[in-house]
Amino acid sequence: MSETSEKPEPLPIAAVLGCSPEEGSRGEGGEETSENGGGAVAVGVLDATPPSALSPVAEEPTGDTKKKIDVLLKAVGDTPIMKTKKWTVERTRTVQSLIDFIKKFLKLLASEQLFIYVNQSFAPSPDQEVGTLYECFGSAGRVAFVVHLAGRLSWEGFRATERRPRIMEYSMQGEIWKVQTLKELIEILHHLFASDKVNVAEVQTLMESYESNPDEWTKYAQFDQFRYTRNLVDKGNGKFNLMILCWGEGHGSSIHDHTDSHCFMKLLQGNLKETLFEWPGKKGTGEMLKKSERVLKRNQCAYINDSIGLHRVENPSHTETAVSLHLYSPPFEICQTFDQRTGHKQKVKMTFYSQFGERTPYTSAISQENN
Repeated sequence: MSETSEKPEPLPIAAVLGCSPEEGSRGEGGEETSENGGGAVAVGVLDATPPSALSPVAEEPTGDTKKKIDVLLKAVGDTPIMKTKKWTVERTRTVQSLIDFIKKFLKLLASEQLFIYVNQSFAPSPDQEVGTLYECFGSAGRVAFVVHLAGRLSWEGFRATERRPRIMEYSMQGEIWKVQTLKELIEILHHLFASDKVNVAEVQTLMESYESNPDEWTKYAQFDQFRYTRNLVDKGNGKFNLMILCWGEGHGSSIHDHTDSHCFMKLLQGNLKETLFEWPGKKGTGEMLKKSERVLKRNQCAYINDSIGLHRVENPSHTETAVSLHLYSPPFEICQTFDQRTGHKQKVKMTFYSQFGERTPYTSAISQENN
């Protein structure tokens, strides 16, 4: 097998994504313009100061060493138009603090839901720091966020609007699904994936909206004493696989890719640590470069694809188990694992520990499972 591991091209599967920074964010000659600069994007500093006291930003060095990050905010859906679209933010700012500030700035009600998406592709964890997002997804010295204000559509609302055009054919409509049970989640996923166009942010928000209920998923959760397990829940009409992964104390995966598929990972129980890695060089020699790491908590949902990088997932606890719900689209049976010390790769075959709550027949072959 060849040891080349070039970073793949962006996924061909349509995700109805691709938000770019606002046009006209700079004035003539590339200079920053103020809020009164003839309709150009205004610049502000995001701190504890009331919005009325915000001031223009002084230039800082570009690159990962910047103490503050330039953030572009683009309002979509029902979100009020933001006159000030470009802000400078402390690297240590969390996504949740950014949401709290925007809600205050826009004078929204406490009951109104506000969502932030990185480059309109995925919703980061609330405790994720802006600096980490910039290092992974920033470009041209800044990182772009899409701000979405939306009401939540109940399951009854879904049934009442089944005949309308599929929401997945459009980018960021004014509705976000809200499900009450695992069964409802699966039914709506089938509805969404009936289209060839998949809105990644919408699927992630849908999965995050499901409140974990052990009474609904325990029948699928089968553990093994020595390794984590992959338990198939639904085949998704060939469009996706939905499965529950069970992690014993200290269990973890190897560093792996996702074979050009979309991967959604939602925590149902316990905590999981996700470590993100850069793709190794062409020769696959030398220690792999770590991009970031975070701990996902109950009901949070993460997203990754091969254009973002490689990752390793592990249960950091030596006293508590963890359970996670995973969706892969399209389904795949083979992936690549990587040696962290050398970057060398190998292909491994995926297996299911159980399917639909029933243990799969035992095989003497060594299983090399990876999520």
